[in-house]
Amino acid sequence: MFSIRMFVVFFIISLVTFNSSLFCQTQVRGPVSGVWDLDGSPYIVIDDIRVPAREALRIEPGVSILFVGGRSFHINGLLIAEGEEDNSILFSPLEHNSAWFGIDIVNADDETRFSFCAIEGSEAPAEWNDPNALGGGLYCSRTDITITNSTFSNNYANESGGGAYFDNCSPTLEDNLFTKNSADRDAGAIYLNECEGVFLNNLVENNRAIRYSGGGVFLRRSSTRVGFNRIFRNVSGTQWGCGLYMDYDCSPEIDRNLICQNMQGGIYMGDQCEPELFIHNTVADNEGRTAILLFSSCRLRLINCIVYGNIDTNWLVSGSHMWMDYSDVENPALDAVTVGEGVFDEDPLFENPDLLDYRLQINSPCVDAGDPDSPRDLNNSLADIGALSLNLVDGEADMFIDPIFLEVEEPGEYVFNITNVGDNRLLWHSSCTVDWVTCEPERMLLEADIDVDVFVRITEEGLNDGINEGEIIIISNDRVNPEFRIPVEVTIGNNVEFTTNPLDRDYTLSAPYPNPFNNTTQVHFSIPRSGLFTLAIFDLSGREMAGIYDGYLTAGNHQIEVQSGNLTAGVYILKSMFENEQSNHKVVLIK
Repeated sequence: MFSIRMFVVFFIISLVTFNSSLFCQTQVRGPVSGVWDLDGSPYIVIDDIRVPAREALRIEPGVSILFVGGRSFHINGLLIAEGEEDNSILFSPLEHNSAWFGIDIVNADDETRFSFCAIEGSEAPAEWNDPNALGGGLYCSRTDITITNSTFSNNYANESGGGAYFDNCSPTLEDNLFTKNSADRDAGAIYLNECEGVFLNNLVENNRAIRYSGGGVFLRRSSTRVGFNRIFRNVSGTQWGCGLYMDYDCSPEIDRNLICQNMQGGIYMGDQCEPELFIHNTVADNEGRTAILLFSSCRLRLINCIVYGNIDTNWLVSGSHMWMDYSDVENPALDAVTVGEGVFDEDPLFENPDLLDYRLQINSPCVDAGDPDSPRDLNNSLADIGALSLNLVDGEADMFIDPIFLEVEEPGEYVFNITNVGDNRLLWHSSCTVDWVTCEPERMLLEADIDVDVFVRITEEGLNDGINEGEIIIISNDRVNPEFRIPVEVTIGNNVEFTTNPLDRDYTLSAPYPNPFNNTTQVHFSIPRSGLFTLAIFDLSGREMAGIYDGYLTAGNHQIEVQSGNLTAGVYILKSMFENEQSNHKVVLIK
């Protein structure tokens, strides 16, 4: 009897649970508006749905919208679908073997936006030349929408734009993933027709244009900015433009893209295309006939670019022309190519292309080889060539150089030392203002508490009788002196009268590090000549709390450890004095 009662109770609980699961979904059809939240999720689309003009629908994080096969979502009003990084919004078929027919946005509100959404398993199945054959996952016309941090995957268009198709609009498309989408004709991932807007920092990988071109990104009559994208391993039916395809008067800005390992060529430009800007792009390791193909009166100027390791090099036909400056291009001397300054043909030394890691190695010839007039890289050095600059450091470092000047009387080999005295990595680069001075190594990445001897070679060629002056410039991520100059003086001859002291330089005291500090901090400073130096700690009222150093020091670089002793936690002033020059730094003691 007990077991029967237990069975009945279990049956009732199971029935309630089963019925509850039925009620935890919402069937939708026809006009929709308002708010879709988790309480009603998943939303089952049993017939086409539409956000009418002048109406709005907001979809909250974590909501799933599941479509019965052949159903679609039309937007003529305002849609706000904003998920979260760990709680995205899903647009997907109800049954995985029964495709839905995508999202169509036409003349909708320009504030329409998608963020942290996944659009998958959709088709645009109509015949060619029918708008319903465009944009497998999403079709957008005459609406300046925003899509960020979203994924388009496993969508198909029977004509063009397997992942998405944009027509006559100015979209903002940033930080998205397009993968495993396909189109029977053009643009496996995305097609932009007569568009402006931006396409930035997207990953376009493993998409396919089955019959024709543009397995990755396709532009027609568009000026969309294409920047900071990774366009990898896409496939197309033709032998060119598999990564990026442009035709009919396109004039985009194209910067800092990686277009690599695509199966049928890197870039195609046809029919009077002329990018406004083509700078800091890496076009590498693409198969097919060409790395870059220009056809029918196109113009392209490469600046700070890498075009290397492709199965074939650049083709230019039908009145097109290419200009190159400060770029690493394999076999650059082709017909209709003007090779300008700073162009070379050397292995760029990528970190690990097999793993799609196209960062530069520290000894790459592309490091610091960019146009001197270009903006400097994040580590304050001259611009690197290619899409990815050498940026191996995170934050500022603390550098100690000894000696801080070189005064010699004959050519030869000399040494100065660079030490990383901080906790962060130190990345430094050297250059010389005169031809008769060279440094080896020219650049290096130093871990904390590591030093290196830099060998300075001074040659006879270029030296004159008397005093020859030059400088070694050290560019680094040092917090105090990101551009440090070491004077070099070579005296040739015995009858030279010094009217000035070559050691005369300003007294400099670096900011204490660490600061705030617990018990000890370090002070680095340089003095131009021997003399009396004092260092003391004062409170904010000006009362001296502790003397640190009071004595005679020789010219050069010095380091003093400051100990807190019996001082209580608080804010203090560290005062130093050399001759008549004083330097103050505020320090914070934590105990």
